[in-house]
Amino acid sequence: MAIEATDILDDSGLMDSLIDLIWTVNAEIMDVYQASETSVEQKADGSPVTIADLAAHRCFMQGLTQLTPDVPVVSEEDAESLHVPAKHSLFWLIDPLDGTKEFINRNGEFTCNLALIDQQRTVFGFVGVPVQELVYVGGPNRGAFRVSARGQVGPIHC
Repeated sequence: MAIEATDILDDSGLMDSLIDLIWTVNAEIMDVYQASETSVEQKADGSPVTIADLAAHRCFMQGLTQLTPDVPVVSEEDAESLHVPAKHSLFWLIDPLDGTKEFINRNGEFTCNLALIDQQRTVFGFVGVPVQELVYVGGPNRGAFRVSARGQVGPIHC
């Protein structure tokens, strides 16, 4: 039997584990951010990539593979994964470090992003804001929440 989006969304323990994964990715990014200097390389498309991008990618991949082994992952840092949407209707979409230029410029304006995609629609998402020690979670018909590093959870409204 194939895994369904509701299998993931209705499992509160799994949702808690996914939030924990975002916290772990945030920490990986901050470890590099707080280091004295960050080396920058160029991807094939000319955009910058840092060791923080790659560390966050590895952390997401390891965590998602462990938590949801039957759900493939599409990542900005893995060009081969871009074929996944053509073959799978349910997958994770990650941008391990959104705002690499901002990360390089050390202005704190960057995030790590995770979304569950089903039938070409986002059904749930997570946005980690490492510098602010926040995680935002939410999705259609499920509400949206802000989680602080201190464990405070509050609804947000659009």
